[in-house]
Order: sequence, then C-alpha cells, then structure tokens
Amino acid sequence: MFFKKEKEIILNCYTHRADVYNYFPIVETKKTFPAWLKNVKKTYFNSERDYFESVKSCPAFVSYFTKGLVLPMWSDLALEAGPKGSSIYRWQYSDLKSRVGTHLCSQLGLSEKEHQHFKLVSPWVFSCSQDVQFLFSRPSWRFGDIPETVEILNGVVSYKTNAGTNINMLVKRTEAPQEFVIKAGTPLAHIIPLTEKEIVIKIHLVTREVWDSILSVGACTSFVSKTKKKIQRAFRGDFKTLA
Repeated sequence: MFFKKEKEIILNCYTHRADVYNYFPIVETKKTFPAWLKNVKKTYFNSERDYFESVKSCPAFVSYFTKGLVLPMWSDLALEAGPKGSSIYRWQYSDLKSRVGTHLCSQLGLSEKEHQHFKLVSPWVFSCSQDVQFLFSRPSWRFGDIPETVEILNGVVSYKTNAGTNINMLVKRTEAPQEFVIKAGTPLAHIIPLTEKEIVIKIHLVTREVWDSILSVGACTSFVSKTKKKIQRAFRGDFKTLA
C-alpha cells in the first residue's frame, strides 16, 4: 500500500524594508518566551513536603509557546490618548516613516469619547500556499509589555485570500491623559494556524513593487464585502504576483 505524501504548507512572509527584515523579523513563537520566565524556578518534587510547581511544567503554557509565529513591533511607537470625554490622540514612530491609521469607534458601536482606535500599518504581508485559517491574536503572558488599557483586537484570517497583517488596537480612555511607548521588538501579534498540519515559515526581503503586488490579493474589488467574497470564490486560479 502506498501513502500519498502531504504537500507541506508554506507561509511566506514578505517585507520591503531592510531594517525590519534584519532587526525585527517574523519569528517562531518558541523563540519568544517572556523575559520574566527566566526568574521562575523549575518544578521539582523531592517529597510530599519538599516540592515546588511552576508554570514551566504546565502543559498548556508550554504548548502555547510552540504554536505559530510572532510579529514583533518594528520601531518604537509613542502613542497618546486624551482623557475620557475628549477625542484627542497623537502618535509618532521613531523610524519616521511607519504609519498609523484610525477607524471611527462608531463602527464598533463605541464612542470616541470613551475609546481611541489605532491601526498600525504593518510592513509585512503574508501569502499561504493553502487556504488555511489563522488566529491573529494579542500575545498572552506578556506582563507589562503593553498597558492594560490597550486591547489588540483578534481575528481569523486566511492568507490565501488576504495578505495584510495590520494590527488593530483599541485604547480605553481614562480620567487622565495617557502617553506610552511600545518598544521595538515587543511581540504585537501571535499568529496561530488552525490546523494540525505543519506550517513552514519563509521570510523574504523584496522590492516595494513586489510587496504591493502581494498585498493586492485582498484588493477592495467591491464596496460590498459579500460581493468581494463572491469575486474571490469565482477566481479558481493561483493569484499571480511579482514574487
């Protein structure tokens, strides 16, 4: 009896920025254990009266850090959100070229007087060889990396029909103005494939023209999301890019 060998699933990660590619590449999650873990003692058991259990022996914790990949912050980012009742916000990247967009909080059923939305425009685009869904989520167990008033919004995406990796962030306004810096290298998104099949991650530095062509897989071909999905389903070939 012959068994058909399953074709490996490749997730290609592209950036057109050499600084991002060299200094802050996409990494496997297992390379991003939080720094505080170094100070936690290992579990041991000498007797019923002499033992210690730590998170280092927790199967759920360890397994979490074996799944998927992490997209790190690629530049220091200073953010400001005005106090509750205002609609003030400001931002500044240290690299002087990255961008931040915003959406109206009314799109989320919220008020600009209570929250501020930021969309961090990512320098990465992804392309997957198969139609696999990925959970795009805030990295957990990262105590203190990002203020408690900041929520990184989760989503489920397919990088066969969508290439963008922008980070949607919601800041809850407080009585006092907030100013904080998210440091370069901070894990921003934990991207977990929703499949048991092995994912091979490949990182590429490409020209801006190639990068743009990859991003166009998710082009806004219609004002209506339902129509856009219909167009994508009707297309049965492999989406051609310059990569």
